[in-house]
Amino acid sequence: MERYSVNTSSDISGVYDSILYVCSAPAFIWSAVGPRMIKTNDSAARFFLRYPTVPETGEVDLDRSIPGWHTIPNKKNNSVWLDFHDLENKVRNYQVRNTLLDPDRNIWATSLISNLAADNENKAASSVFFRSLEMMWSGMMENSAAFRAKLPDLTSLIMNELGLTAFTFYPSEVFASFDLYPCLAETVREKYGMDNDQIKRLGLEASDRQNCFVTVDAPQESLTGWGFETSEKEFCGFFCLEGLNTNLESEAQLICEILSEKYKGLYTTLSLRRENYITKFENEINDIVNANIAEGVIITDEQFNVMYINPVASTMFGFSSAQVVGHKLEDLLVTSDGIQGLMGREDQDGHISSIKYLHRRSGKIFPCQIKVCRMISGNESYNIFVLTDQTETEESRLKTEQLTQKAFLGDFASLLAHEIRNPINNIQMWIANLYTMAEGNEAFLAGAKRVESDFQRITQLVNNILAFSKPMSLNKEEIDLSLLLSEIIEKWRLNFARKNITCYFNPPQDFPKFYGDPRSLEQVFNNLIGNSVDAFDGQDGIITLKLSLWENESGRKQILISESDNGPGIPEDKIDSIFEPFMTTKKNGNGWGLALSKRIITTHKGTIQVRSFQGGGTVFEILLPLNDEMG
Repeated sequence: MERYSVNTSSDISGVYDSILYVCSAPAFIWSAVGPRMIKTNDSAARFFLRYPTVPETGEVDLDRSIPGWHTIPNKKNNSVWLDFHDLENKVRNYQVRNTLLDPDRNIWATSLISNLAADNENKAASSVFFRSLEMMWSGMMENSAAFRAKLPDLTSLIMNELGLTAFTFYPSEVFASFDLYPCLAETVREKYGMDNDQIKRLGLEASDRQNCFVTVDAPQESLTGWGFETSEKEFCGFFCLEGLNTNLESEAQLICEILSEKYKGLYTTLSLRRENYITKFENEINDIVNANIAEGVIITDEQFNVMYINPVASTMFGFSSAQVVGHKLEDLLVTSDGIQGLMGREDQDGHISSIKYLHRRSGKIFPCQIKVCRMISGNESYNIFVLTDQTETEESRLKTEQLTQKAFLGDFASLLAHEIRNPINNIQMWIANLYTMAEGNEAFLAGAKRVESDFQRITQLVNNILAFSKPMSLNKEEIDLSLLLSEIIEKWRLNFARKNITCYFNPPQDFPKFYGDPRSLEQVFNNLIGNSVDAFDGQDGIITLKLSLWENESGRKQILISESDNGPGIPEDKIDSIFEPFMTTKKNGNGWGLALSKRIITTHKGTIQVRSFQGGGTVFEILLPLNDEMG
């Protein structure tokens, strides 16, 4: 074998640990560089205590312990006999099973067959039958097709050797996930006319006693059964021997012991192949999905067992891949119709699409569009579920409906305000007449003043409605927000001093310019400051303004302006509607200031939001786009 340097990453090391963990017999991973030992399981570590080590490193000296290592066939999987030379130079002959893990680095996994089986095979090594069995089994292990093709020859070989009328092997459920399972089970089913339940009962009877013969009753025949376990102590299956001569039981026992080890090895090999295939399959799918798909993806087999879930779907439902894979899809996609309800009518491309309300791990229900298609790979078919969270789409639809409704109400309010204008003008003329007629009559004059006060409130209300219902036009220019806020605060200085209010603002240096309408923005900040002043209701207070740059989750930078006070706060039942017209918490407020402020900020392509703490103050935060994002 060629020699290569060894370099094992932490990820590969984890795979090696997994491989060694499933082996109860002595097993080790080694490299043809040197050769050099890489890892051993506990059984191998105890085994090699009797064998030479390299003085400099203390590692097992494979050149001295297994001098025949270089004669191992250059095949990915093979089973050979090797001489092991211990510290006393005693030679022990063991059959080992080799698997090539990394052809580029020439890294191998080797496991020793148990001592009993090894001794038995050693005794039988010179037998023509066992040499034929070994050659046949090596050919069967090349791939699944070769195994299926040569299984009848293996059966005939054993029947002829023991003079049996029939010999079959039925695998237990541990083989059910492998493609050889139907081939092996069908042999028993056809031979004895059993259904699955009968075969399982036969298997349970044979599993009661391991590694010894037991008589079991099949529907048509009385059979001799030999059951055995995998290396993980799971029931592996049983051999059915029909017509066994009691004089040949010792020979049959030897053959069953050796075949037991081989079928254990078959199970281990198939498990490793499946793990490697699944890992490779998941990596390829992940690369494709993560690079091209923003939706959630779940792949199941034909029985709707989850085989794969991508990170988007994991986040969508709140479950990791390890918590979902291997479970039924109906445990994740919980709907009143069940999974079959998702499999509706196909379109012309063979795809299925529907919108269902699903549950997140938190219990929250969300709308989800589900598209289903089928994928065929070799002899297997899979269901691919593509999931699109419709929460934002549904929210957008509701917002559109609300905006449409508000637009209608705006048009109606504008029309109503125009209709009210004419009666208001008439009222204004009659108020002038009332003052003329009220000369010398104090009671009449007081009534005229009350009518005039209500008239002014109605006039202001009509003007606000008209202003709010019209499209807002901005006169934009380049603005130094630090300077603008400083000038606004300066205009409030005298008012602050009279009411014993302290205002803090530390304008940042070299702050980016903003392109907007300074007069409308001044109206917003005056309104926010005025609301804070009114909230103190004559008490001492503190108002703080801050100007900074803020970066959102997507990396987009925006201008953040916050205005806060330590007043009594906004009542919890009103904070959600604080920006709506007519909503006010002030004694003499008309409820239009914050509504107009929000409209001005929205027209500048910004947002305004409020946070309030009952008895602990209020914070208004305004986000505005930078100039290069204004468009």
